[in-house]
Amino acid sequence: MNHPNPVLSTDQLYVAYDQYVCNECAGMTAEYTGVTIGGYRLTAVTADVVVEWAGYGLGPLTCECRRLEAVLDDHQRLQIRPATPAPCPAVTERSTPSETLEAFPVTAMNLHDVLEDIRLLLGGENDVDGITATTGHHPAFDQQCAGPGKGAVLITFTDAGGRNRIAEVELTARWREDGCDHTQTRAGALGEECTDCGMLTSPNEVTAWCPECGSPVTDETTYFGVHTASCALVMCQCEHADHQHPPVSHPYLGTRAGARRAQHVGLVCDECATGHLADYLLADNGGEEQSR
Repeated sequence: MNHPNPVLSTDQLYVAYDQYVCNECAGMTAEYTGVTIGGYRLTAVTADVVVEWAGYGLGPLTCECRRLEAVLDDHQRLQIRPATPAPCPAVTERSTPSETLEAFPVTAMNLHDVLEDIRLLLGGENDVDGITATTGHHPAFDQQCAGPGKGAVLITFTDAGGRNRIAEVELTARWREDGCDHTQTRAGALGEECTDCGMLTSPNEVTAWCPECGSPVTDETTYFGVHTASCALVMCQCEHADHQHPPVSHPYLGTRAGARRAQHVGLVCDECATGHLADYLLADNGGEEQSR
């Protein structure tokens, strides 16, 4: 059997839901199928994407590994080129405290600042404008009486002058599916479902749990619809429901993948592997990316 050929170009940038990737940082599944392991089909970056990105003021549009960048030439035509290395700042003597900018006081913080500071601190920043934060248990929060995914913490912000300000933060955890934010929901036969993609977001009856992350599901075919990208569960990548006649028993991404990989498809379930994809199985099955 011939080895599969990559479907991604070496000199192109692609949109992968909320990030931009090249063939090297897209991942093996996407490199050989054009679809991420989360089920998102890659599309090539266009000039309109570059124009929109420029409006955010975040610098050049680069892929995740910063190998390539997308720019527009003088005639507004898209150009993909090697990414420009970020300039290294000149080494200077350490500034004294009197030479630094005035620290931002906690007394001037508003609710928008609270959320933005939390985001930056979770992203790895040691401080934000001289303000640090610590968390503690909210004394009024009763975990036994709280609903699923509900929580509350006290966050103490401390500025450079030692002044504190405490924010009460209520938390609501929910699963977010790749490719859809599920911002609008409606009542469905099995519970609340997304208006845009139809995915079940809040089941009326829970009869099973994900074997990997423990999130509640109504049956095995809803596994794909209730997980974040961090869940290690891998579903069958075969799109047989769209082109096989008659189709086999499960819809696209509707059942857990097995250990075998098909050419240009990725990990597939045992039914697909022993059925219509039997002639397309790769010889290196059982390698690193086993069913998880």
